Amino acid sequence: MKKFIYCAVLFALSFNLSAQEINIIPKPVELRVGNQEDAFILTSETVIYSPDSALNSSVLFLTDYLKTNYDLTLQVKTKLDTNDKSRIALYLTKPSNGEPAFDYYSTYYLQSFKGSVNITSHSAELIFNGIQTLIQLLPTEKSNHLKVPSVMINDYARFAYRGMHLDVSRHFFDVATVKKYIDYLALHKMNYFHWHLTDDHGWRIEIKKYPKLTEIGAWRNGSIIGLWPGKGNEQIKYQVLPNDVKITPANAVIKTDNIKHGGFYTQEEIKDVIDYAAKRYVTIIPEIEMPAHSMAALAAYPEFGTEPNKKYKVAETWGMMNKYNNVFAPTEKTFKFLEDILTEVMDLFPSQYIHIGGDEASKIWWRKSVATQQMMKVNNLKDESALQSYFYIV
Repeated sequence: MKKFIYCAVLFALSFNLSAQEINIIPKPVELRVGNQEDAFILTSETVIYSPDSALNSSVLFLTDYLKTNYDLTLQVKTKLDTNDKSRIALYLTKPSNGEPAFDYYSTYYLQSFKGSVNITSHSAELIFNGIQTLIQLLPTEKSNHLKVPSVMINDYARFAYRGMHLDVSRHFFDVATVKKYIDYLALHKMNYFHWHLTDDHGWRIEIKKYPKLTEIGAWRNGSIIGLWPGKGNEQIKYQVLPNDVKITPANAVIKTDNIKHGGFYTQEEIKDVIDYAAKRYVTIIPEIEMPAHSMAALAAYPEFGTEPNKKYKVAETWGMMNKYNNVFAPTEKTFKFLEDILTEVMDLFPSQYIHIGGDEASKIWWRKSVATQQMMKVNNLKDESALQSYFYIV
């Protein structure tokens, strides 16, 4: 280890403080660039050295990436061989006495130099982040000799929660696309994926106790094309507006069709995506909307709406809170229905959190419901805003 530290110090002295143009997103905390002639050349002869089994999934990620994108198959070794002339080494180090094993401000170190790339950290997750940095340093052109600039990087996450959102309700994306999205999150060192699985326009997660959620709620008739509010499947003559006319909801170009749109993820597919994300240190937070944005659920089970005799349908236009009744009725049978759903969701997702939406819950539908008003009176709820709070607490 002393030899390694000594070499690292000498290595650091050869770096320029005024760096060349190195583009890494997000920008590292510290980046120094060495001489061009000291660049690391990655070839099929390069060996990946990783002595710690905790890094196996990261090693597999790197080897698969290089094979898929550059057609390079690299040998992996767990014991250091001084005969290897080109090496990517991943070192999981132990913290000093009194130093926490890992927090979000722990650092990974990446050093690339002629003959070697070293990535070290106390954390397996940050080693993986270092691999993402290495990937961004690789040229985009496919080659048998990949030139990695000579750099020294110290980096850590400035924010504990780094996430992105994907709405698969308004437009369904298949599992392969969701996985590609997760890969992009990992590439940019994001660690949370907010998966918007339910809304007025489609229910996307299989719930075994309530199969009609996906049999009915996962499908809608027609594509919604145009600005808010849209017109569902009503056929409207195509309108061309002069360049100087401002587009408004009243004169917007609306084109619709009767093409069925939708889809859903089985619980096995959900588990597969969760496992895929976990290997990239991405935690998935599922979103199950309530009490509003629930037209897809009510199309499947209208008895849980404030108008149980109404024929609800999966939304075919953009949301209008006061025009379409999309709220659950605050009844004991509705609470049991949602509890059953959330129990299956919790059994699937290891995330500490489940997002329940809560936005744009128009109170007009609760005001119009005699049963809801009676329920508020019985529970001493002063208004519909208090009812929404009660809805969550119960």
